[in-house]
Amino acid sequence: FTEDLRPLWRGRYVLPYFDADGRAVYAIARETAPKHPEDFLAGKYGKLAHTKDYVTSEEPIYGLDTVEPGDPVLITEGIADAITAHEAGYPCISPVTKQFKQKHHDVLLEALDERDVDRVYLIQDAERPTSNVDDRDRLTLQQFGEGVKGAVKTAAYLDEHGLEARVAELPRPGLEKVDLDDYLHGWSDDLTPLLAGAKPVDQHPAYDADTAKDVALEGAEASTITTDAVDTDGDHSALFDLTIRDVTGLSEGYRGPNPLGHHGESENYCVLLGDHGVLYDHKYKAAYNALTYLLVDAGERRPASPNGRLEDGEVFAAWRHAKREGCIPDDDPIPHRALQYVAREHGLMEDGDLMDGWKLPREAYNAALATVRDEYGVAPRRGDISAGEREHTAVLPAAVRDLT
Repeated sequence: FTEDLRPLWRGRYVLPYFDADGRAVYAIARETAPKHPEDFLAGKYGKLAHTKDYVTSEEPIYGLDTVEPGDPVLITEGIADAITAHEAGYPCISPVTKQFKQKHHDVLLEALDERDVDRVYLIQDAERPTSNVDDRDRLTLQQFGEGVKGAVKTAAYLDEHGLEARVAELPRPGLEKVDLDDYLHGWSDDLTPLLAGAKPVDQHPAYDADTAKDVALEGAEASTITTDAVDTDGDHSALFDLTIRDVTGLSEGYRGPNPLGHHGESENYCVLLGDHGVLYDHKYKAAYNALTYLLVDAGERRPASPNGRLEDGEVFAAWRHAKREGCIPDDDPIPHRALQYVAREHGLMEDGDLMDGWKLPREAYNAALATVRDEYGVAPRRGDISAGEREHTAVLPAAVRDLT
């Protein structure tokens, strides 16, 4: 709404997103053609302002309710295309925008894994590639449009994590853009020929070594936990401050075998990329940051697939391994996420027992510290809480309060 409480979305189609219980949790507004006289917004789509502090909704993945266990799934560019695919009988999901953002990759992968999906087809709009002229009048023509590039990048991520990802291309006989909605309404409601011609992502002409590297670097960045928040006594774990050089002992500019295990015949396939803060393996097409390197070294993750959202148990494993290897001091305190994992794993608490959504009750807190000492042989370096006290941590912003 505007300041005078007039709706921002006027003269537009409003497309709601529903959760598993049928409740509307998100919405976008699409302009009409021709544009409605009451519509004063620019752009084809208007989205919910989910980044504002007063908005609690997150960008969802549309169409997950159409996915059947074990069946192939279509991934397309927009909600309108997905709706048309649903009407034609195809399971189809879509991001809010043209392509899935990096922060959604783990959510997408988890959703597909939960439904036992092992093959996906990415179908983006067929549109003219962009071109630009620089200040010296040099013309650059892109071979592929942004939609295809985004599809290939998402497919490369899914392929890296064990799914069969294929890229299907819509026909474009002229200069006009063709999307999945156009194809199903104007060409055929049978996608069999289109899907039969879909290419595995690593065989698509838009896929190259840079694509794989970009996916790996983005994955490493998304697998990093960082926080500026500290406890009231300044007592926070140094685990999250470690760099790739801290955990590998390698010098800037290193190029050689993978310290996590040499593979292949060449000797110079692994390189330390200081600007990105990662170790990159050209053969695996995998990038390791400090935390994921520790997890692979500890046997918690595979060298060829190190990245992804860190679970609480993995934070605990990384902290223990970092202590064992001398990467962090002996007096480093256990991260709160790791302590919560110990409490849950040993039946000392339930998730509903957390106070304010993240603080351990006193009994569970003290018992978890004792378990770390007695069962794992590691000094947690946090003191017990006496009767009447609560877990002595600062009130942190929601985005970071469980990371220290």
